[in-house]
Amino acid sequence: MCVDLEQIRKQAELMTGEVADTLRQVANEIELLRRHLAEAHTSNADSERLNWLCEQAHDEYYREISRTYITLPRIKTQKNGVTAMTLREAIDLVRQPRDRDL
Repeated sequence: MCVDLEQIRKQAELMTGEVADTLRQVANEIELLRRHLAEAHTSNADSERLNWLCEQAHDEYYREISRTYITLPRIKTQKNGVTAMTLREAIDLVRQPRDRDL
């Protein structure tokens, strides 16, 4: 439903008393609500643009990291007859004391 604020204000000028005051107040409130709605719409559009930019930056950043991990060679480390196949296992294995250190 479209409300014509100028029409409401003209009607308020033709009337007197509390009815005229109420019509003026209604026109002012509708105008204020329209302004808030326009600001919210603009803010929402800005927020959507910001979210899109964040997603793009996130995708670009993590795509590079994923490629790095995918291209890493498999690790195979042996010490004291124990074989390590992952980086974590290799680090733990290297940190273990040698048999002669015990």
